[in-house]
Order: sequence, then structure tokens, then C-alpha cells
Amino acid sequence: MINKSSEHRCGIKINGGRYSDRLEITELKNCSVMVIPLNVYRLLAETEKPTANLTARDPTANVTVFGHVRRRVAKSQFISTSASLEACKLFLTKAKAKKTRKYTIVKINLVMLRIMRQKVSIIDLSNLTVLNRHIQSNPDSPNKGFRYNARKWATDTKEILIKVCDIPAECMKVVYGEPNTDLKTFLPVQFGDVVGSESESDLDESDAESDFENIMTEEELSRLEAEQVYEEAIANKDYESFMTEEERIELEMERYEQAREEAFSNGDYESFMTEEERNELEMERYEQAREEAFANGDYESFMTEEESNELEMERYEQAREEAFANGDYESFMTEEESNELEMERYEQALEEAIANGDYESFMTEEERIELEMERYEQAREEAFANGDYESFMTEEERIELERERYEQAREKAIANGDFESFMTEEERSELERENYEQAYEEAFANGDYESFMTEEERNELEMERYEQAREEAFANGDYESFMTEEERIELEMGRYEQAREEAFANGDYE
Repeated sequence: MINKSSEHRCGIKINGGRYSDRLEITELKNCSVMVIPLNVYRLLAETEKPTANLTARDPTANVTVFGHVRRRVAKSQFISTSASLEACKLFLTKAKAKKTRKYTIVKINLVMLRIMRQKVSIIDLSNLTVLNRHIQSNPDSPNKGFRYNARKWATDTKEILIKVCDIPAECMKVVYGEPNTDLKTFLPVQFGDVVGSESESDLDESDAESDFENIMTEEELSRLEAEQVYEEAIANKDYESFMTEEERIELEMERYEQAREEAFSNGDYESFMTEEERNELEMERYEQAREEAFANGDYESFMTEEESNELEMERYEQAREEAFANGDYESFMTEEESNELEMERYEQALEEAIANGDYESFMTEEERIELEMERYEQAREEAFANGDYESFMTEEERIELERERYEQAREKAIANGDFESFMTEEERSELERENYEQAYEEAFANGDYESFMTEEERNELEMERYEQAREEAFANGDYESFMTEEERIELEMGRYEQAREEAFANGDYE
């Protein structure tokens, strides 16, 4: 449950009873909320102790989340933890199989940690939204490769990364320490059900690397060699050749900041101004020019949109009053006043037209349609009275008349022995079928079995002929003419093996 950000540096709020084992963290910038466990667990490395503060391998590093989970570098600024004690215990089983030493699992209280280290950042990779933001899947290879392994490892181990200068010992409590009972007594599943990649950053480096190589494809080994070249370049202080896009952008930003500070120290404030600073400078210059114009009596050049509109309104009102005083009521009428005047004129003209017997000129659309309908009905009745039923027929009536005529012509044709001219499509198909069946029976009666065979029957006949010819060829010792592809390959292989054995028998091994 994360809204917008995966890193959280803000106040603490315990959820009111709905998640007794979860912690709500409200971000200060946008007030979005995420929910994380109250406690996380860590299998301590051999050099780490529960009585001493816990630090990352390199708090000043700038390794990406994917680089940390994937172990692209030996040291990073993150501390790996798990939201699940069971997952941590399963990880312990994997570690014990690789190296024998005393192991300790601690529980880290995140509430206490956030109080004691207010700048702590938490990245919850058990949340799919956060995981997709930091370790995107490879669309070309979604179910294998380094990104798939890293995503599966982070999901299966419920990994939560902590970025902080150090974790105080007061925030940690030992929940497993050796010597202890056999782990099999409390493990609910096999470790193989959880482990999906070999990026366990808490194991010795040599163990982790060898584990990766055991499951690598040739393509992944080639990529690992490329990464080793990358690490050598970094060791030789060649930071640019193998920089990621994120690192290159960061370098450009540092150079830009350096150039900006030099420009500011030389009195050049505009070349490296941000958009906000440039807008602020433009606003200051505009205000200065506006004050000078107002001081010189020029009120229009720097008026705001609101001030210009107000001035135009004053001028319009003044001109309107002068026009009304001179008897000109139309030039400055509002839209409502113009419509009202037009309506008065229309009503006056309508009354005059009706008084003169002109009912159509000012009819509304509805009245005009009604008049046309009355005239149409009158003409239709006159046509029917004169025996003209077709001129004013409706479409439905016309179709009905055509149907009656068709039925009449069809009955005459059938009475005259013409059954085909007015046949329906269904009747025509039935006749065709009867003719075909009759021809089919006659052909079979005359011994012609092929002309009316179906495709299936024709294929069956071809197959019978082929089998007969094949048996005759085999009976005559001809095994190759009708061999299948599989039999031909088998024969070639037999001949090859025979020739090979003869060559070997003659001492020809090459």
C-alpha cells in the first residue's frame, strides 16, 4: 500500500488496530501513506554483532537497488533485511550449507529505529509497485536472466532495504543464536521453494559468486565477464566508460553545479539560472518598467489583463450613455435587448400578415409540417377515389402489393409446369441435390466409382493403390522406391555405419 514513493523520510503513525503487526508511514510532501512491518529480521554477517551498531558495507556508496540485490558490487549503502522470520530462517539454512560458523538472527524494531534515526530510508521490495519501480522486468526475457532472478529473490525473501548511517544496537533483539536446536524442527517448507536467485548479499562473496556460476547460461557468463571489466574500469578510476544512464546524469549534474557556482562567483547570474529564477528576474524587470511607465503617465502599456478589461468597460459605458442621449438605442444594445427588440418587430409583422390572410410566411416549422400533412392526406384521398392506389402508397403497402403480384405469377408458372423460374433458394438447392443423387447412382451402376467420389473417398482409393504398388515393389526386391522419409534416413544411417565399420577395420579412422 504505497502512494507514489518507495523511499520514506517522515513521521510515524501506528495504525489504529487494523494492522497490529504493521506500521503506517505518512509522507510529509504529499501525505501519501505506506504500510510496512513493525519489525524486520536480519541474519548477521560474520563481522556483525547484535551488541554493536549495524552499518552498511559502504554508507557513502551510490549503488542502485538492482545493483545491490544482484551483487554487482561488493559494497553498497543498503542493509538487507526480511519482513518474514521464516524467510530469514530459510536463508540461514542455505548459509549453513555453505559455511560452518555461529549464526545469529536479530529482530530490528522499525518504530524505535525511525525515532533514533529520523533520516532513515526504507525500500519495501515485497511490495510489487516498489519492486517494479526499482527492478523492472526484462520484456525480452521475463522468466529468466539476472533481472528475473533478482526480482524472484527479493519477492521470495520479502526483502526490505534500509538506508541509514547505522542501526543502533538498542533497536535489535536476538531471536535466534547458536548453539541452538536443529532448524528442521521449525522450518515449514524446504529452502528451495523460496530461493529463486543467487543474490544473497549476507553470504561470503566467493560462495555467492560460485553459486551464481553454477546456474549461469553461456549468455549470463558473458554478461558476468562484462561486469568484471566494468569493475576493473572503476578500480582504475575510469568512471565514465561504463557509467549507467543514472550515474552519467548524476555526473553531468555535478559538473553543471560546479560551472554554475563559478559563473555566480564571476557575477554571471543569468547563464545558469533555473527556470524559476529566470522567471523571478523577468518579473522584477517587468515591475520596474511598469513603475517607470506609470510615473510618466503611461497607464496602458503595462496594464494587466484585468486592468485593460476594466478600462475598456469604462469607455464602453461612456460611449453607450452618449448614444442613448442622442436617441441611438441599437448600437450599444446588449444581446438580450437586441433579441427583445427583434421579437417585438417579428410579432408586429406576424399580426400584419395574418390580418392580410398570409398564414404561411410566419408559420413555425411545426405548423408548416402540419399543413403539408393535411395537403398530402387530401391528395391521397382524391387519388384513391379515382382508382390510383399506387401513387400515394406507403412503403409497406407497396411491398405488400409486390408480394401479391409475385405470388400470383408464381402460381401461374407452376400451373404451366414451370417449377424453376419462381423457385426459392431452398427449393433450388433441393432440386440440385436430387439431380446430383440421381447422376451419382447412375455412375455407380455403370461401374464409374471415381467421378462422384468425395475427397475422403478419393484419398482412400489413392492410399489403397499406393499400398498395393508398394507391396508389389517390396515383393520384387525394390525397397527404396516406396520408402518413407524415416525409412530412407534409417537405411542411409545403416549404410553409413557399415561403411564406417569397414573403414575402421581397414585402419582408416579419419
